[in-house]
Amino acid sequence: MAAGYLGATGTTLQVAQAVDVTKLAVDAVSTIETGKPIMDHVTSRVLDQDCNSFRLLRGEPVCVQPDRLRLRMIDSILNPAETLSSLSVDL
Repeated sequence: MAAGYLGATGTTLQVAQAVDVTKLAVDAVSTIETGKPIMDHVTSRVLDQDCNSFRLLRGEPVCVQPDRLRLRMIDSILNPAETLSSLSVDL
């Protein structure tokens, strides 16, 4: 009923629900594989820091100075054209 007042149609609500379910699934896979949901990866890239919202549960800062090698590895996964062979490790 409220949706009608807001001008939303049944189709619009179905699309919104499908997007929500898809985002939830992508976040679940991302969290299982990397320990971070998608928005944490986006925030990390934008701020050039290692951001993980789950740190709040431990009373830690959400964003910390990044482990550069880890960020390059994640970047190569998110950008498949870049291969792992392009990574250099400083010893």
